[in-house]
Amino acid sequence: SGNNAAYGGAVYSGSTSQNTLTDCTFSGNNAAYGGAAYSYGTSQNTFDGCTFSGNACVSDATRRDIVVADQSAATIVDSTYEAFRIGPDASATIAGGITTVGTLTLTASGGNAPTITFIDGAALAVTTAATIPAGATFTSETRGYLRVPYDTDVSAAAFNNVKVQFTGAPRKWRLDAWDIKPWRNENYIAGNWADKEATA
Repeated sequence: SGNNAAYGGAVYSGSTSQNTLTDCTFSGNNAAYGGAAYSYGTSQNTFDGCTFSGNACVSDATRRDIVVADQSAATIVDSTYEAFRIGPDASATIAGGITTVGTLTLTASGGNAPTITFIDGAALAVTTAATIPAGATFTSETRGYLRVPYDTDVSAAAFNNVKVQFTGAPRKWRLDAWDIKPWRNENYIAGNWADKEATA
C-alpha cells in the first residue's frame, strides 16, 4: 500500500519474469501506468485470491489496478479488481472461482486483440463496464462464464465454450425484432404486455 512509480505502483514486471502473488491486498498505490501492477514483455504474473482497491493511475482510470501489456500474461484466481486493462497481444487466464472486476478494458490498437482463457467453470464478473474490441477471444476447453452489464457490446468478439451472462437491467422490449403493425389498428387488443417480453 502507498507505493508510487511511473509504471506499476507496487509491482513492475518485465522481460521473462514470472511472479506469483497469493492472498495479497493492493491499496492506495499510484502510477502513471498500472496503478498497482504493470507487466510487459513476455512476463507472467499469477494473482491468487488478491484484492485491489483505492489504487490510482494518472494516465487513465481504466489502468488503476492492473495493466497487462505487450505479450505478457496474467493468471487470475478468485480475485477482485476495480479496473483491469489488457492490451494488444497480451492475454489473461481466469483460473478459478469468480474473479470480479469493476471495469474491464480490452484494447487492440497496434496489435492483436487480447485472448481470455477460462479454466473449467471459472467466471469473470464485470460489474460496471466492459470494453471488448473486434477480434477479442474468450475461450475454454470445457466451460467458462463471462458476466457483463446488459448494455455491453460483445458482438465483435469470439466465444468458444464460454457463456455470456448479461446482468443489470433486463434486455427486453427489443421492438426491432417484432412485427408491430397489428398494434397500429385501434381495434387490436395487445393483451398482457408481459407476454410480449423478449428474453436475451
